[in-house]
Amino acid sequence: MEHNSEFSRWGYHHPETYNLRITHQEVIEDYYEVIYTNDVIPKKYKYLIAVSTGLMAEHKPKIMVDTKKALKYGATPEEIKEVLRMTIWWCGAPTKVKIVPEVLKYLQEKGEPEITDF
Repeated sequence: MEHNSEFSRWGYHHPETYNLRITHQEVIEDYYEVIYTNDVIPKKYKYLIAVSTGLMAEHKPKIMVDTKKALKYGATPEEIKEVLRMTIWWCGAPTKVKIVPEVLKYLQEKGEPEITDF
């Protein structure tokens, strides 16, 4: 099927978008492909944004996956810590207590020295 827009193969408002034969998973996969293949914002920054949104949602598995991918695409542990700090500022201290220690532990396992200034 030919892509009718940049949003998905069905087009943003294409009638088939509402067709029950198209699964939710297909729509998600299409959207993921568009988001992560468009190179206006480099993947490094996309995954830093994803770390922040995962932290806001308190979704630990997403944060861990996106932290790994951010590192893979060139983010530094310092940049990830900065994103964590900013997100904590926006979301509040309970987020820090719940999830941030595990992200910091992961960064330490990847060679980052012990973090004492967080």
